[in-house]
Amino acid sequence: MEKKLYREELTQMEINAHRASLNGEPAVYCGTYGKYNNGDISGMWVDVASFTDYEEFMEFCERVHADEEDVELMFQDYEGFPYSWYSESGMGEEILTE
Repeated sequence: MEKKLYREELTQMEINAHRASLNGEPAVYCGTYGKYNNGDISGMWVDVASFTDYEEFMEFCERVHADEEDVELMFQDYEGFPYSWYSESGMGEEILTE
């Protein structure tokens, strides 16, 4: 059965441009509550500093999960920025402005 896409699927070039290297730079692991609740922790480490604004970051994260109809992003881990900026259910805009 072919996977149904609800958003435009990411290109490999986009994935490569925003995949975190986990070298201490700001990054989050982006999964979804839907997948997590079904025992699936698939997602992607995203390089936060590779985005010019918050909307671009959020759109990318939603497109990581193009196979879900109603994406509820879940940021399951983080590195390279203060804990006070981290939230499992949504990153604040300050992460891209500091």
